[in-house]
Amino acid sequence: MSSAIVLCLASDLYLKAPVDLQEVMWACYWGSLVIMFGVYFQYDILVSCGVVFFAGLGLPAWLLGLLLGNPLEPTSILIHTIPLIAGGIYVSKMKSLPRYSTLGAWLLYVIPLAVAWEFCDPEKKINLSHWIWPPAKKVLPRTWEFQALLLGTSAVTVFLAKNVIDTMIRTIARTHGSGLQPTAKSKLA
Repeated sequence: MSSAIVLCLASDLYLKAPVDLQEVMWACYWGSLVIMFGVYFQYDILVSCGVVFFAGLGLPAWLLGLLLGNPLEPTSILIHTIPLIAGGIYVSKMKSLPRYSTLGAWLLYVIPLAVAWEFCDPEKKINLSHWIWPPAKKVLPRTWEFQALLLGTSAVTVFLAKNVIDTMIRTIARTHGSGLQPTAKSKLA
């Protein structure tokens, strides 16, 4: 499954114009890489952080962007589905998600947001850096205020996603056996 993620990311990079290469700073690229490495090295905490990120932030934000008129690109469809499917299959075999999955998933938004703020073209609005949702400008006129709202909202959504996913995999583990035995690497989490 990690090779499918590599293929998604590589094809997207190959098809990008040089001016658009800064789009690799989107948090979904980071989430895809985290799942890819987690699946490849069987590191439960990485996979669970990536899955919680995509379920709570990555996929919903991408779908919202499509509803608001962002273009639909075939490689974008792959980047927002293949890693989530691969990670979902992986975590479905666990007994429960590792302890710090919520924090890790939230950091998969916070860190790329900070990097995009510092290094990316503000006009690209990567990770919604340098941007305020127009209807919110009346209440939150400064960019840092809107960014604080985004960070708080993202913390809540990944917390909720982690709890829903954890409940689901605990139910699967109870009804279908003991689930995947934790690896030595997951015991650290």
